[in-house]
Amino acid sequence: MKCLLVCLFLTLCSQSLSLNCRWLDQKFKETNAICLGLLHIMGGDFTEEMRNIPAFPEGLYTQTSNAAGDDKAWFMLQVLEEILELFNEDLDSVTWEEIRLEHFLSVLDTQKEGLKSCIVTKKKKSKKLQMYFKRLENHILKEMDYSAKAWELIRKVVRRHLNRLDVI
Repeated sequence: MKCLLVCLFLTLCSQSLSLNCRWLDQKFKETNAICLGLLHIMGGDFTEEMRNIPAFPEGLYTQTSNAAGDDKAWFMLQVLEEILELFNEDLDSVTWEEIRLEHFLSVLDTQKEGLKSCIVTKKKKSKKLQMYFKRLENHILKEMDYSAKAWELIRKVVRRHLNRLDVI
């Protein structure tokens, strides 16, 4: 009887997890496509050179690609939170239409909230990921005095990460 109850409990938990992650399976790609489209029209062509951009710890993407669903959702959530944090900086010099920027940030926030519904247990945040985004802020935004060119580089980096998240 005890074994039957444990099996029933585990079955219900796994069904609950898959129900919560329907958003990831069904809506993430859709909202991510909207974000990528908005990024494209916000600044036009992505022709700016990618020089002096801190290298992303690629091992994190590789590790996440091989991880379980909950771990993938946790990583994706962290990336989106870090991207949103970047956009909390001085945006005065951006040349993008304000309404498109607001829509982009709103859709990112929708993705973040949707991913939160897929998380069963919170895990420790990746220090490597946090440090990478801090380096982007320091080595691009601050060093380039939050110029329009700096924001264009950030836009290009963000596009690269959203494309990577789409593959995960």
